[in-house]
Amino acid sequence: TWADLDMDLVFRRLNSCQSSVGEQVLYAQLHRLSPPAGWEELLAHLEARPQEREALWLALARLGKRRGGYSLRLVSAEGEKQTLWAQGVICALGGSVAFWAAMYRFHHKTRKPKFYLGVPAILLVQVAIAIAIWFLVR
Repeated sequence: TWADLDMDLVFRRLNSCQSSVGEQVLYAQLHRLSPPAGWEELLAHLEARPQEREALWLALARLGKRRGGYSLRLVSAEGEKQTLWAQGVICALGGSVAFWAAMYRFHHKTRKPKFYLGVPAILLVQVAIAIAIWFLVR
């Protein structure tokens, strides 16, 4: 597994990226067994066009690095739907406090109304259910 191989250490040693985006791509690539679709074509395109590659590098370098920015999802649309569904199930089963805290800690989905309104709404429903159960059991 990732932890058994101490891949976080491998990532830190390999990482010479100048931007959070580059770090996120490297981190995601280390988690994969094979590159995403179109990866080889993208690399060949950038290799054949050094001026484009340098312009892209400069644009990404200007973004700089940000702590806790490892949220880039390099998955298919179906994989993204499955990830969001799984997060919703965890939230509905009582993990909404942790999900809400992680959302803001990692700056992930904080601008999407479905999340910044939905997660607190689920939390309020869970608190109401807990209070109702507490009164029924007393």
